[in-house]
Amino acid sequence: MQELLKDSDREIATASDPEEALSLVRSRPFDLVISEYALHHLPDFWKAVALERMAGFLRPGGTLRLRDLVRGRPGGLDEE
Repeated sequence: MQELLKDSDREIATASDPEEALSLVRSRPFDLVISEYALHHLPDFWKAVALERMAGFLRPGGTLRLRDLVRGRPGGLDEE
């Protein structure tokens, strides 16, 4: 379900369904995009694609807030 919430003079758009989310982001650019605990499910290539697309949804000077898990890899920087 799409929702537009009013927060003083700002609109906050939320969507719980991927198709609804796509229709929201195609409608206009955003000041803020938030992604929480989603990207770690994707292979690295698709993470890069998703980040590029999220950045493209932003107005110039907009903010991307990202919260996710980081997992170490064998032979990665976190291993000694």
